[in-house]
Amino acid sequence: MSLNLNPWFALLLGILIGWVLEWLFELWFFRRRRLECQRRLANIEAQLRARDEELRREQAKVRLLEDQLATSRAAAAAASAAVTVAAPEVKAELPAVEVEAPEVKAELPAVEVVAPEVKAELPAVELEAPEVKVELPAVEVAAPEVEVELPAVEVAAPEVEVELPAVEVEAPEVKAELPAVEIEAPDDLLLIQGIGSVYAAKLRAAGITTFAQLADTDSARLAAIIQAPSWRKVDYEAWREQARLAAAGDLASLQAGQAAAAEGGDDLTLIVGVGDKTAAVLKKAGITSFDELAETSPEQLDEVIKQAGLRPGDYAAWIAQARLLSGKRSRGIAELVACPQDLSKVKGISSTYETRLYEAGIGTFWELANTDDAELSRILGIKDFQKVDLAAIKAAARSLAEETGTVGRGWSGTPPDDFEPLQGIGPVFEGRLYDAGICTYEALANATVEQLAEICKAPTWRMPDYAGWIAQAKELLAQRGR
Repeated sequence: MSLNLNPWFALLLGILIGWVLEWLFELWFFRRRRLECQRRLANIEAQLRARDEELRREQAKVRLLEDQLATSRAAAAAASAAVTVAAPEVKAELPAVEVEAPEVKAELPAVEVVAPEVKAELPAVELEAPEVKVELPAVEVAAPEVEVELPAVEVAAPEVEVELPAVEVEAPEVKAELPAVEIEAPDDLLLIQGIGSVYAAKLRAAGITTFAQLADTDSARLAAIIQAPSWRKVDYEAWREQARLAAAGDLASLQAGQAAAAEGGDDLTLIVGVGDKTAAVLKKAGITSFDELAETSPEQLDEVIKQAGLRPGDYAAWIAQARLLSGKRSRGIAELVACPQDLSKVKGISSTYETRLYEAGIGTFWELANTDDAELSRILGIKDFQKVDLAAIKAAARSLAEETGTVGRGWSGTPPDDFEPLQGIGPVFEGRLYDAGICTYEALANATVEQLAEICKAPTWRMPDYAGWIAQAKELLAQRGR
C-alpha cells in the first residue's frame, strides 16, 4: 500500500518534524548545559563575595596598622621637648656726658705743634654677674665752634695710644636640664578579663597601652573606642577595676577577682537540650558548672528536673557533653561558644576534614591550633602514605584565631543548623551570623530585626528580609515540634 501525499503537505510535515526534533534536542542537551553554566556562575559569584569580604578584612587590618603607626609617631614627637637656652641680656648704663668745647681762636703764622705722647693705662676691671643689665643712655655731644685762620699751618696729629682696660666678662653658667621623658613600656592588655586581641588592638590604636591608662579612661570613652555591637555586653567598669589592680602590681587580687567572677558558673545552656529554665533549675540545685554537671548521675538529674515540673531530657548526653566542655576548659579554653567557625578557611582543611573535626568536637581555629599532632592525625584519618603538613595547618589556624580575635575560644559542640536553605541567607551572611553566635534556628527565631541588621551589615541596595528570616526559622522550629 503506497501513501500518496501532496508534495506541499509532505514539505510542511517534514518542517514540523524537524522543528520538534530540534526542540527536543535543545531541551535535553543545550538547556541542561545552560543550567549547568548557571550553577557554575552562582558558585563563582559566591566565591567572589567571599573574596570581597576577605579583602575588606585585610583593608581593615591595614587601616589599623596605619593608625598604630600614626599613634606611635605622635607619642614619639610629644616625648621630645623643645629646649631653648636664652643668652643673658647685657645692658650698660653710662652717665650722661655733655662736653662743651670752648671757643678757640688762634692766629698762628708758621707754627709746628708736636703733641706729646699720651699713654693711658686703665685698671683691669672684672665683671662677674650672672645677669647684668646695662641701659645705654642717650649721649649728646655738642661739637664746638672753632674758627681758625691759619696761613700755612702744619699740625701734626699727636700719637695717641690708648690701652683699653682688660675687661673680663664671665658668662653665667647656664645649666639646661632637659625634661625627664618617661616612655612607658606597653602592658599586656590581654591579661584583663574580657579583652581579646581585637579589643586590645583598638585600645592601642587609641593610645591606651598600659594598665594605668586603661584605669584612668572612663567607660564612655572606652565604649567609643571599642564600638562593640549592641548585642554584645561589655563591662567596661570591670576592665577599669582589673586595670587598677594590675597597674598597682597586685596580681594576687587581680587573679582572685577574676576567679570570683568565674565562680558564677558556666553557661549551661551550651549543653544541647538545656534551655534557660532548665539551667536556672540546675543552678538552684547547686549544679553551676560543667565539672559539677559531669559528676552528677542521670538519676540525680532526673530527680531535680521532675521536682521542678520540667520535661525530662537526655541526661546521659548532658553529662557526656559536660565532660567534653570541662576537658576543654582544662586545656586552656577561656571562652566557650555555641557556634563553630568555618574551619575550611584554614589552608589544608577540606570539607571532608572539616566534617571530621566537627564530629570530634573541634570547631574553632584555636582548638585546631592546639590539638596534638597524633590526635589530629587520628581525627583526620591520615594514612601513612599521605603527606599532610600538620604543622602548617596548625600555624594557619593559629594565625586565623589571632586575626579574628578568637584566641582562647572553644566550641561547645552544639550541632549548628544549615542556614543556606533559608531564602535570602547565603554563605556570607551565614558566616556573619555564626560569628555573632547565631547558628541554630532557635537562636535566629529569638533574634530581632535590629540585631540581624547590625550583625550582617548588608549594603542599602541589597537589604535582606530579616523579618522573613525570623519567620522561616520559627516555621522550621514548629515543624520540629519546638
